[in-house]
Amino acid sequence: MQAQAGAPSRTLHTMTLLCCWELWLHRHEVVFRHRAPNLRRLLTSCRDAAELWSCRLPASQRSDIDHWRNLFIM
Repeated sequence: MQAQAGAPSRTLHTMTLLCCWELWLHRHEVVFRHRAPNLRRLLTSCRDAAELWSCRLPASQRSDIDHWRNLFIM
């Protein structure tokens, strides 16, 4: 995978995993808790998770989170 122009490529894999995990959790809610699919709810959970995951990144990469969080705003 390649990051789009201007996106920080050093955290691309982390953000990809984050989005896959959040998508799986969203699907779980839809299938097993009978919640309606909702793109806004999914993007909000991705944005919030990116904020939480930022503490797991090395200090030199934490500023990348701002870029990724902005992608999840609707």
